[in-house]
Amino acid sequence: MNFINSFSGNLFSFGLGIGFRNNFDGEFNDNHNWPKEPIINSGIIPIFLDFRRNFSNRKISPYLAMGIGGWLGIYGFWNGVKGGFFINPSAGVRIKILDKYAIVTSIVYEMQNMEFYDEIENYYYPSSSYPREIVGSVGINIGISF
Repeated sequence: MNFINSFSGNLFSFGLGIGFRNNFDGEFNDNHNWPKEPIINSGIIPIFLDFRRNFSNRKISPYLAMGIGGWLGIYGFWNGVKGGFFINPSAGVRIKILDKYAIVTSIVYEMQNMEFYDEIENYYYPSSSYPREIVGSVGINIGISF
């Protein structure tokens, strides 16, 4: 989920975005079913600059977008987790429904540079043997522009 406040021109927009991601990580049980309770429940809050380029002013227009910034982590939603670099390029379509309102949809690649927390040992990776890791995902965005 993202909220982006931007300044828009005819074909370009530039803004500041903030979001929330809830990450679940667990293990399959003996029956190969996902457990009811996740083993790790952590959230991240990305804060980023958002650049968008629409390719026309028609009712239906393709666009490209790029979000670049960082993220803050919250482990178990309360304990601090170290943040890192965040980037999310996307390509999609904007469909005008009224003069100042549009539905936007896109395919997005999202990448975070993460440092993991070991709750058993009660310290942050990386140590000399655990470097920061690049974690990526592909998703679909659907939103309203106004």
